[in-house]
Amino acid sequence: MAKQKGRDALRKKATKVHHLAGEAIAGERIIAEAREIGGPVVVPGSSVHRIQEIVLKRNALCVIDRPFEAVDKEMRLRGS
Repeated sequence: MAKQKGRDALRKKATKVHHLAGEAIAGERIIAEAREIGGPVVVPGSSVHRIQEIVLKRNALCVIDRPFEAVDKEMRLRGS
């Protein structure tokens, strides 16, 4: 029952849901739920930065909790 309440809270935060392969979301903080979570796996990033990647399987749902804002062609936090 508690898990269902968490999912309901996430759905209330979501204003639009993307369902098609290849669609993406971006944000400073993203909340995710899934039945199976694989990883994390370190993948190459820019320069010496390493990026972690995970795979969410079966009933995955992600909601942007803290968005980015594009300023001067850079991704920046909204309000900063």
